[in-house]
Amino acid sequence: MIKFGNYIRSTRKKNGLTQKEVADKVGISPQFLCDVENNKREPSESKVEKYAKALNLDSDYLFYLIGMYPPKCRNKLSYSQYSLSKEVARNEKLATRGLE
Repeated sequence: MIKFGNYIRSTRKKNGLTQKEVADKVGISPQFLCDVENNKREPSESKVEKYAKALNLDSDYLFYLIGMYPPKCRNKLSYSQYSLSKEVARNEKLATRGLE
């Protein structure tokens, strides 16, 4: 499965943008973006929409890559469904860490 950071990096490069340009659009430091692109950190939920806008991407897919439902979908889920989806996403991340 593709990781958020790898997807952001490849899209940024495909669009011919520097880390500084994307970081400025998202409202983060270039160092934080570097950490995200190297899968060392994940963006906050509030920044996902900004990544999508800065890189002209589908925010729903970006939420999927970090293992979250988009906010517009969460309102339609019961608390138990949302908690279960977060737990499944967390377990998938733990399972794939050993494969890196």
